[in-house]
Amino acid sequence: MGLIKIRIHAVMDKPAFMARPNQHHQQQLQSSLQKSGKQRGNYRVKFSKKLSSAEFSYKVKQGEFSKSLNQVQFVNNTVSEAANFLKTGHINRDPAMTSMFRRGTIFATFFLSLIGGGLVCAALVTQHWIEARPWRTPNPQESAGKIHFGLLQGKKDLNVAYGWRTYHVSVGQMIKQDPTVMNRSLWIATLVTTSLALFASALSALLAVLNTATTPRTKIFSVPGIYLMNFLTLILCVTSIITWLAQYYTKLYANVLPKEDTENMWTSEGSAELGYSFWLVVSAGVVHLVSIALVGWGSGGVKDKRLEPIPALEEKTAAAIMLY
Repeated sequence: MGLIKIRIHAVMDKPAFMARPNQHHQQQLQSSLQKSGKQRGNYRVKFSKKLSSAEFSYKVKQGEFSKSLNQVQFVNNTVSEAANFLKTGHINRDPAMTSMFRRGTIFATFFLSLIGGGLVCAALVTQHWIEARPWRTPNPQESAGKIHFGLLQGKKDLNVAYGWRTYHVSVGQMIKQDPTVMNRSLWIATLVTTSLALFASALSALLAVLNTATTPRTKIFSVPGIYLMNFLTLILCVTSIITWLAQYYTKLYANVLPKEDTENMWTSEGSAELGYSFWLVVSAGVVHLVSIALVGWGSGGVKDKRLEPIPALEEKTAAAIMLY
């Protein structure tokens, strides 16, 4: 028996056949079409030549009509996606691939949160928020000095032309003994906001791990929570930067020495500079800004903001790997 070419055209009216078989053959065709398991639209089928009842029955049993309709369904889906692209400007992605992509971007924010937290922690423990090179006004050529301190501790090296002498500085004690050196309120605000930024960064990293390994049911623990913690960390870093800049321009730029040194004719006017510890906080703010943009890019353009649930076994395995 030679092959018979079949042309299928999708329409939205009732099926019509140029060579209509009897009712028994129509029931066989309907049963064959239902094996595909999907609801289909109505189609008009045209044959290149009339089929006998035996030929029609044989093709129904072989499932040729179902194969042809599957091809029509594929073409219809392709045309629908192309029309949607022309209308909206984007193509609908596979939900599973979209979910993996979103999880990957969220996992990347985990490393960014670790980097941001490390930068803030380094800024807290290092002693280079401010640096200056003082001198004595009676003998500026023979005298020299180096002083730097952070939010808690610092060091001061002075040479009055008889050799270098090192002194350790406690910032809190220095402010207590001489309130004119630094503004106490601005110092406390910088210290508190920087410490809170470190805590918020740690929570951001924890939420990123949680959303990578599992699918939280509560919004505060899902993607909105990651947004919130990264945004909060960014705000705290910016606040810390602003308060320290205010401290620098109102107090430290003119003098970084306590009263006991200024009475000994030492001065640091105009020599103070912002140290690398300060710029670590600036870098941490930039890192969390990138993290916010990354989360927005990974979850943007999707109406459903929640990640697709994954099987329980895979979820437990992923969580165990992340905890390890």
